[in-house]
Formats: sequence, structure tokens, C-alpha cells
Amino acid sequence: MTGLVEVSGYLPATSVGLDELAGPLGMSPVDVGIYTKFVGMGAVREAPDLDYVDLLTAAGSSLAGLPGAERRVRYVVVSRTSQHTDVGRRNPAHEAAARLGLHDALVLTLTQRFCAGTLVALDLVGRLLAADGEPDALGLVLAGEKCTAFVPRLLRGTAVMGESAAACLVSASAECDVVLSLATRRLGRFSTLHLTGDEPKAYSDAYVPTLTEVMRDALAGAGVEPADVRMILPHNVNRIWWRAACKELGVPRDRVHLDLLPVVGHCFGADQLVNRTDAGHKDLLAPGDHYLMVAAGLGGEFAAMVLRS
Repeated sequence: MTGLVEVSGYLPATSVGLDELAGPLGMSPVDVGIYTKFVGMGAVREAPDLDYVDLLTAAGSSLAGLPGAERRVRYVVVSRTSQHTDVGRRNPAHEAAARLGLHDALVLTLTQRFCAGTLVALDLVGRLLAADGEPDALGLVLAGEKCTAFVPRLLRGTAVMGESAAACLVSASAECDVVLSLATRRLGRFSTLHLTGDEPKAYSDAYVPTLTEVMRDALAGAGVEPADVRMILPHNVNRIWWRAACKELGVPRDRVHLDLLPVVGHCFGADQLVNRTDAGHKDLLAPGDHYLMVAAGLGGEFAAMVLRS
């Protein structure tokens, strides 16, 4: 079965508080107070000396199990929230793979699923590996992005974006962090990204119910009850929405791992993997525990994945 062999997060050393970002982002002191007190964000990480390719490479290089296993990596999938990069005509996915020594891998970029794309990428790599039938083969998923003129830092009312990144080695025959199910949901009405009229309110109203529905779908697919979920590894947005989702799902709020939300912000599609790394460092999951990785993205994209540690 598809499983996560190793997950690693790359958190740049530079931390920038929301009060420092307020001017460039056009945030008033009241806005900063709302994001800090209610949304739950206080700072984000920046990588001023790294471009997008550097960021992906840093994430991949943080995997302890990659050196020496390069020839086993059959697929590299880069999950992108934005279709645009700041690296001109260069191909960032192929360049990062080459820097990591993955010369034998098929390199792909997954888009159109926005911040929910990383969970889809993990499932995709597992399916590709299973179809190949090579038990020792591996896949690599990379996620995380730079904030540029094409990739905004502020999603008003939702999140402030950070530049952390993550990498995950995937196997089709793993024995831990095994993927039990994936559920996705797309609200096509909001796929234009630029919401107008009553659409922002409609999306806000649909957000928590849809997030809860996709989690229930994933749990049902895995045959797991909400009460049996040890932890939810979320996308790092709006603490209030997560409280509402916990109430709808019927799980305690402290099972949502939001420890990094105040210090790294929303790291595009890297959130779930960064949070899995943090949970591992803190020994928050024991062997056999069930946990959820959950994401929602622009364009009305939602995804939830059930795993067994």
C-alpha cells in the first residue's frame, strides 16, 4: 500500500512578524490584530536568498534517506499552488530533480489543485509505483513556493503565506504512514479564483461544511470513525474555521495540530507535510494511530487523506 517512507520540512531561518509585513501588504493595525488574535498567525518564514528551485532543492536535501537511494526514485512530482514561478524559462521541477541527483526519474508538475494538490500528488505517486510493480522503487513529492509578484503573500481574511517547503519519499510497499483513503471535492462555482458579488460570502459559508464532508468521506473510505482519529494535520489557515470544523466533525479541537500556524503561516501545499514532520519530532503519533491530512485550496478544491502511522 502507498506509504510515506520519510517526510521532511524545510523551514527557513528568517522569521518576519506580521507587524513588519503590515505596510507592504496594506494591513492596518486592526488587520494585524485580527490575524494574530482570531486567525492565529503571528509570523511567517522567508527565504530571501533562495529562489523557487533553491527552495525545492533544500526541501529534498533535508531527507536523510535520499542520499544513496537516488537510483530507486522513479518519479518526482512537484505540487504547485500557482501555475507561475519567478524563474523565467527555467524548468524548476526538472532542475531541482537534477540537483538532487535524480537523473533516472520521470519528473512531473501537478497544478490546478492549488493547496490541495499535495495530497493528490502523494496518491498519484503511490498509484504509479504500484502499477510499476517494483517493491523497492520510490517516488518523491516536493511542495512549497516563493511569494512573488505572481504568488500573493496575503489571502485576505484567510492567511498570510510563508516560504517553507517540504519533501516526502513515497513507496507502494510501506509498512508505516500507510495511506488508507483519499477523498476530494471541487466546488466548481468558485473555480474562477477571482470571486465577485455574493461569491466570497457563499464560499465562506460553504467552506466548513465542505471541509467536514470531505473528511467524513475519507474516514468512511478508510473504515475509520472520527473518534478514532488521533490527530488532524491541517493546512495552516484561519483557526476559527478549524474550531468550527472540529465541532461539525465531533472531534476535540486539540486534535488539530496548529502548533506551527503562529510561526510559519500558510506554506501553500507544504503545510500537511511540514506539520507531519513537526508531529514526528514531538512524538505526537504512535505506531498504529490513525490521522488525517486535510487541505483546502483556492478554486474550491478540498482534499482529505486518512493514514495509519
